[in-house]
Amino acid sequence: MRSEDCNPIKGADVEIWHADTRGVYSGRAAGMCNADDQDASSLAFLRGRQISDAEGRVNFLSIYPGWYSGRTVHVHLRIVIEGMELLVTQLLFNEPLSDIVYQGHPDYAARPQRDTMNGSDSVFSAAEASEFIFDVERLEIGILQASYTIGVAGA
Repeated sequence: MRSEDCNPIKGADVEIWHADTRGVYSGRAAGMCNADDQDASSLAFLRGRQISDAEGRVNFLSIYPGWYSGRTVHVHLRIVIEGMELLVTQLLFNEPLSDIVYQGHPDYAARPQRDTMNGSDSVFSAAEASEFIFDVERLEIGILQASYTIGVAGA
């Protein structure tokens, strides 16, 4: 939405990317975060782009992101409108929810404990981390729906 008038933005190009269950990225991000995994840098998993609808919404179907040492659990987000990059940021998850997912789901259960939480992340200060947490609800069909409303200035 436009931050100055809260109107939805139709046609915004929204891109997300995040780590897999092992904490591994694909594509360009692999070179920065998991450079020792050469296969990942040539692949394109857990990345997506959507164009916002008339209500200014986009929807992605993905997995709960894995983590890697030194960073809290996060999803990267980029917004481009009319060819102009207006926002690059990251969104976080509530710590108790991450604990439930990581301890209870077999895809994550064998991993070591996380070493970085929202309040001690290197990108967000403890005070600002709480402003970037997804709203999450469990749907009747058993999946989690994470949402976040973003206001963009200059759109």
